[in-house]
Amino acid sequence: MATAYSRAWCRRFARQFFDAITARELRDMVYKYVLGEAIDSRLVHILGPRTWSMDKWPNSTYGPFRPFAEQNKLPYHLDMGSMGIQFANEISEIFYEKAFWSLEDSDCLSSFLRYGPLQRSPIRHPHELIRKLEINLSIAPYEQDPAKANWMREKFASKRDYEHQASLVSDCHMIKHLDGLDLQIKVHAFQEDCAEKFEEALVPVVYELKAKGAKVTVTCPGYLEGSVPSFDYDKPLAAWEEKIRTDSVFVSAQRPF
Repeated sequence: MATAYSRAWCRRFARQFFDAITARELRDMVYKYVLGEAIDSRLVHILGPRTWSMDKWPNSTYGPFRPFAEQNKLPYHLDMGSMGIQFANEISEIFYEKAFWSLEDSDCLSSFLRYGPLQRSPIRHPHELIRKLEINLSIAPYEQDPAKANWMREKFASKRDYEHQASLVSDCHMIKHLDGLDLQIKVHAFQEDCAEKFEEALVPVVYELKAKGAKVTVTCPGYLEGSVPSFDYDKPLAAWEEKIRTDSVFVSAQRPF
């Protein structure tokens, strides 16, 4: 009863809001104020079904993947059942466009871009609006704590495993504003050769995105035993193709892939 009453009250407020503030520019200022920290410099984390832990992302996660988690706090003003379709759509536009999204499970990238973490807005979707995105890549299984350094999974991963992880990033091509997109790729590796294999596997994907205007940055934070690869994707693609042809990290006398 209380929920039905509060939703009816919110919808009445929304109608009065649109009657009082007819200029979209002014409404956008209100939306930005309401969203507050969700669209400032912090990352908004999207946790997939295989993500190993939620403890490191308190109060900053959204979406249907963790519907019963305490951290999944979907604000009522993003619910069209509470605020009406127009209000929910307009505020979700600001949310998608201004927030810096961090996707912890790369397998969920396609569904995230198509449907979004809200899944409440029937008109606008993330791939139409998103401007800043971080994607985390890893060979180690998500259900295990990375602090345990699951180096065995990396040791026996095949070239196909690395290419599959890299290919998931290609789903970024569905983003409407690919020109100027701030795309950050974080490679989580425990061994130096694993990072080097990611570096090589990402070459075709990164250069395709850069050719369409995306600003791509690749880093390898934490856990790594050994030196970090340069991830130098500013040199000509031909130089990479020659290196891969003559000295691929996936070719070795000990364990060819």
